Amino acid sequence: MKTLLPIAALILATATASAAAAAINATAWARAIPGDNGAAYLTLENTGQQPLRLLAVHGDRAMDIALHEHVNDNGVMRMRPLANGLLLAPHQRIVMAPGGLHVMLMGLHAPLQAGEHFPLTLHFDRGEDVKVEVKVQAQ
Repeated sequence: MKTLLPIAALILATATASAAAAAINATAWARAIPGDNGAAYLTLENTGQQPLRLLAVHGDRAMDIALHEHVNDNGVMRMRPLANGLLLAPHQRIVMAPGGLHVMLMGLHAPLQAGEHFPLTLHFDRGEDVKVEVKVQAQ
């Protein structure tokens, strides 16, 4: 019985982690650009019963990666980081797009080329990490 208890705990932990990771559907794309900075756009859907907050995005494609939004500041459009991440209510779907929410890729190691793919890892508040493949499209 003592041997079965750790095994049961491991199975439960694995099932819980899998269920948490499965609570997010994510896809991503980016535009091909010649410069040092770019943006990726995510479609996120919280398929679970609990709210989730996207806290950070990590990857090796750029020196710095951050969640950003465009805001109208007295008639001037400005980009700013999302200081508190991005909240997804249960069953909510968020579609990032140019001119709005986006993942800023600052200090690209090489320009984004149409047809290439690169991975990003989305880090959520409950410790979940979701990997997404970004597909680079022509402008």
